[in-house]
Amino acid sequence: MRRPETPLIHVSESQRKPALLPDVEPPPRLRSQYVPGRSVAEEFHQFSFPRTGAHYFLHCLNGLYDLVTFPHEYLNHEEAISRQDELNLPAHYALDLREEGSAYSPIFLNANAAGVHGLPFLSEKRRIILLRHPIPTLYSLQRVSRERWGAVEQDAEAWLERTIREYLRYYETAFEVCAADPVNTLMVRFEDNVASPAELTRIVRFVGRNPKLSPRFVHWITGFERLVRQDPGSIRTFYRAGRPDSYKEDEKWRTLFGTLDPARWAFLGYKATPT
Repeated sequence: MRRPETPLIHVSESQRKPALLPDVEPPPRLRSQYVPGRSVAEEFHQFSFPRTGAHYFLHCLNGLYDLVTFPHEYLNHEEAISRQDELNLPAHYALDLREEGSAYSPIFLNANAAGVHGLPFLSEKRRIILLRHPIPTLYSLQRVSRERWGAVEQDAEAWLERTIREYLRYYETAFEVCAADPVNTLMVRFEDNVASPAELTRIVRFVGRNPKLSPRFVHWITGFERLVRQDPGSIRTFYRAGRPDSYKEDEKWRTLFGTLDPARWAFLGYKATPT
C-alpha cells in the first residue's frame, strides 16, 4: 500500500547559514531548517531503527547538502537538541561550509514518513534505509537507554530476545522494499559510512546532485575523533566511539550475545560477530 503524497517543499534560493565562530553556542533547534522560497527541495524518505547511525548520517548529509524540513514536533525537542552538547563545535560548524562556486542544492530528508523509527515502505519518493550489525546496535541501545534515558533493566535476556525480533523485522522489511524497487532504494551500512568516503560518494551518486562539500572532506570532519567532544571531563551518553566491538569489554553482554544464533541475521551480509 502506498502512502499519500507529501507536497514538494519550497525553500529560499538565497538561504545561507551564517558563519559562526567556534565558541558560539549551538542554536536552540535541530540543524536542518525550513525556509519558504522559490527553490524546490526533493524529498527523500529515510528509514532507521534506534542506534543504526541516523544522527551520524544526518551530520554527514548536512555536510554534503543544504538540508531543509517542515516544522515538526522534534524540531525543537529539548532532549534531541541536548545531544549537540556532545559534539565538537568547530567540526559541527565546518559542516555548514560550502566550496566556492557550489550551487545551493536543498533536499528534504524526511525521517518521519513512517513515524519515528517506523518500518520502511514503498512510495513515489526515493528512499534511504540505514543498517548496522545487530550486536553493536543492541549493545548501544541498552546503554543509551539506561545511562541517558534512565531505563530500568528487568530481564536482560528477555529484553534482548524481544528487541532483536523487532530489529530483524525492520531489516527483513528493508530488504523486501529494496528488492521491490532497487533503483529508488539505497541501503547505507553504518560500518561502511564510518570506514571510508566511498559510502558518501555512493550516496552522492544516488541523490544525483553535486554536493556543497566533497565526500572526502565530510568523511574526514565527521570522524568520531573530530566530530564529538574529546576534552577531559566531557561526558557522552549519546555519541559514543562508534566502535563495533565495544561490547566485548562488557562480560555480561558479551555472554548474552553469545547465546544468539548468528544465522538469524546472516541475510544481512554481516559476519557472526563484528570486527
